[in-house]
Amino acid sequence: MTTFSGTIKAICISEKKGTIKHPIDHAHFITEHGIQGDAHAGNWHRQVSFLAWEEIESFRRHGGNVKIGDFGENIVASGIPFDTLPVGTRLKAGEVYFEITQIGKKCHNHCEIFKRVGDCIMPRKGVFGRVLHGGEIKAGDTLVVTTEKLPLETAIITASDKGAQGEREDKSGDKAEAMLKAAGYTTVYRTILPDEQSALSTKMREFADQGVSFILTTGGTGFSPRDVTPEATMDVCERLVPGIAEAMRSLSLKITSRAMLSRATSGIYKRSLIVNLPGSPKAVAECLAFILPSLSHGLDILRGETSECARHDKPKLNHFDAAGQAHMVDVSAKAETARQAVATGRINVSPEVYEAIIQGTAKKGDVLGTARLAGIMAAKKTADLIPLCHPLPLTGCNVDFTLIPTEYAVQATATTKITGRTGVEMEALCAVSTALLTIYDMCKALDKSMEITDIHLLEKTGGKSGHYIR
Repeated sequence: MTTFSGTIKAICISEKKGTIKHPIDHAHFITEHGIQGDAHAGNWHRQVSFLAWEEIESFRRHGGNVKIGDFGENIVASGIPFDTLPVGTRLKAGEVYFEITQIGKKCHNHCEIFKRVGDCIMPRKGVFGRVLHGGEIKAGDTLVVTTEKLPLETAIITASDKGAQGEREDKSGDKAEAMLKAAGYTTVYRTILPDEQSALSTKMREFADQGVSFILTTGGTGFSPRDVTPEATMDVCERLVPGIAEAMRSLSLKITSRAMLSRATSGIYKRSLIVNLPGSPKAVAECLAFILPSLSHGLDILRGETSECARHDKPKLNHFDAAGQAHMVDVSAKAETARQAVATGRINVSPEVYEAIIQGTAKKGDVLGTARLAGIMAAKKTADLIPLCHPLPLTGCNVDFTLIPTEYAVQATATTKITGRTGVEMEALCAVSTALLTIYDMCKALDKSMEITDIHLLEKTGGKSGHYIR
């Protein structure tokens, strides 16, 4: 995807539908809603509209006497050709993320600007989007096209009358925050509230409107008349996720039969997952440790990072970072395992070359012996040839040849081995490729029409992806 970067020239709203939008200094964007105070915001796919500054300037140069906001645009930015971006493109300004949902629109009833000057560029050049992550934006901020994932943020709400009055330390919240940090989450909000249903639900909505991915509550899930956290959660959630609470109860029942008394629930509001945890630090640690490993995939689906919901995650290109830039993959956290790779390829030669190889009469000397050494050397130098490969201390490398007289061909097979954190497939492929190239170099004086073909990986073992065989 082409990367564009521009500057927000203006932000516009209209308090009532059917009225001209006007510029404002700054705006608060609400997740899955739009701009706070804008009449066109809401739970639909055209929450925010965008128009390029260059299009407005071009319209003016052709005689159109228009002001910012006349076309009904929310965000005017320079440097980004909005109408060329495909649906699904993400834009980012500060902490706010957008996703383009529509290019242009059909104008059923000519707008005020069309009636005034006889044309309107919004149906042709404007684009529309939804807010994926809320926050504040002001004129002058930078707007970029991005492939970044949404930030993995969490908020912790502790429901406790005594805690809210300062009479009890929030050890459960401390435990949750520490565990979330270790799992790669950033806790951006943390609050202690009394056991009041309306206060709890209001705070959940507030955090979700900001785009916080994962909202945790602790406490208030029991039988006491003041335990209303599940009710507050159900007030907010648009969809329930009963499996999470059921899984935690199932785990806790192995420890104590009183786990059946938990009324904890979980659900989804906009792009946020809300989960009720118990009130005790010990139970928080047990339940959170149990559910965290499986939640990342669910959160990716909820935030639109992936649509795959099968048991095995869809393979990803891991040589690109969050910004789409090439990088060497960090394998330091991987376990060292025994790994092996086998690759093969062939070179088709003329009868004259084939005879010179088997008789050892090539002017440059022992063709296959030299090719074998070249292949082994190439395997050891793979990281110098392929820029993002890791330098690896191979524990073994063999290059073997099979002569195919009926086809005047030589088949090369390379086997590479290591006990390490990453595989040796590229080393095997480099060994085969270089061995075959060496055969070509040794014999090109006899025939330049030799053909190197069918280089591929035959088999690999070890590592997270397991055993592969072609």
